[in-house]
Amino acid sequence: MTDPLGVIEVSAAETSRTGEANSMNGGGNTPAHPGAAGADPVVVDSAPAASRSAPSRAAGILLALFLALLSGATALFGVFFLPWYWAGIPLPITALLGAGVIFWSIRSAYASTESLLLATLPFASWLLVSWWLSRTVTLGYPVLPGTVGGAIQWRSVILLGAGVLAGAVALGGSWGKREIAKYATVKAPPTAVA
Repeated sequence: MTDPLGVIEVSAAETSRTGEANSMNGGGNTPAHPGAAGADPVVVDSAPAASRSAPSRAAGILLALFLALLSGATALFGVFFLPWYWAGIPLPITALLGAGVIFWSIRSAYASTESLLLATLPFASWLLVSWWLSRTVTLGYPVLPGTVGGAIQWRSVILLGAGVLAGAVALGGSWGKREIAKYATVKAPPTAVA
C-alpha cells in the first residue's frame, strides 16, 4: 500500500499493526488521530537503501567536478558574450543560458552524489569566475561593464543576479529533497473520511 502521493510504501504487516493499535484505541476501522493518546504511527522500514559502491561514488564525484568546470566555462562565455545583439537590440541570452546551466548542474551533481557539498561545487566555480571577471580590468576597461568603479549597468546585474538566483533555487531544492528523504521514514496513519 502507498500513500496518496506514492512516496512512502507501507507493508501489509505495518498496516495490520496499525489496525491492531486502532482497535485498542476503540476506533475499530477508524484510525486514531496521530496526536491522540496511544496513537501508534506507522513506521516505514528505516533500513538504509543499498549503499553506493565505490565506483559509482567515484563516478559521481568526477561528474560533480566536470560540472564545476562546465559552470566555470559558462561564466567565461556569459561574461564575454554579454549581451548578444539581435537587430540592434541587446538581449541577455548568455545570462539566461548561464542560469540554466547552473540550475541543471547543481541538480545533476546532487542527484549523482547525494551530497550538498559536492552539489555546491558548480555554483561556487561559476560564482568565483564571475566575481573574478567582474573585478578584472583589461587595458583600462572592465571585462564586465559596470562592476569596477562608475555606475552599475543592467548587464552585470542580470548576469550575476540570474546566476545567484538559479544557484539559490537549485541548492534550496536539493536541500529540501534531502530533508524530505530524511523525515519520510515516519508517517502518521491515514485518517478515515466518514
